[in-house]
Amino acid sequence: MARGEPSTTSAFVSTVLGPVDPDELNYIDAHEHLVAHPPASVVAQDGDLALDQPERVQADLTALRAWGRVGVVEMTTVDYGRDVAGLHALGQRTGVRIIAATGFNKGRYCRPFCEGRDPDELAEAQIAEILAEVTGRAAIGRLDNFFDAGAHSLSLAQAALRLSARLGREVPILSMFEHPSVAALAEQLAARSAPNQGLVRSLVRGHEQRRRLARMVLSRASNAVGDV
Repeated sequence: MARGEPSTTSAFVSTVLGPVDPDELNYIDAHEHLVAHPPASVVAQDGDLALDQPERVQADLTALRAWGRVGVVEMTTVDYGRDVAGLHALGQRTGVRIIAATGFNKGRYCRPFCEGRDPDELAEAQIAEILAEVTGRAAIGRLDNFFDAGAHSLSLAQAALRLSARLGREVPILSMFEHPSVAALAEQLAARSAPNQGLVRSLVRGHEQRRRLARMVLSRASNAVGDV
């Protein structure tokens, strides 16, 4: 099976080095933290939580690899300081298939990570992360062409499905082909989600008409009271 190509079955495991057939794994360590760059406030309370030296766990992963075809689920989230490039390098050096967790952590980490950041920037981060996963690369630049990065029709279909689930909206597979970079796809998705201006004007007109009607009713009611 070629590198980065899933098996002919529908089931696969997404790792930082690309998708693999579940049958390739005979042991999975279900919850580990291998590399992390947590917020400064966390490190200030406990310096041991700064898992910023991948070489320290490389020997352990190499020993684990001796057990056979091993997978490790790395649970560090985006807002806690996940290092996909570091995990990618560890996977290449040790042969261990590392499955990186996705999404955000509790409010104490998510809010300071997201607050004040442009929504388009967060969307680009999600797109880049998923494209890196399906192509088996450490990172995808915002202007990198998906196909130059190693994507193919099947991996783009996988990316579209994952993006749809991650963003809570449909991401058509055709969009992946027509806008084959992180920046271009994020811009196109933002344009598709923009409200229809004709609909907005209709809603505004309807709101103004209701306000005028309400004022008219109140005025007539007030005059009727005055006449009594």
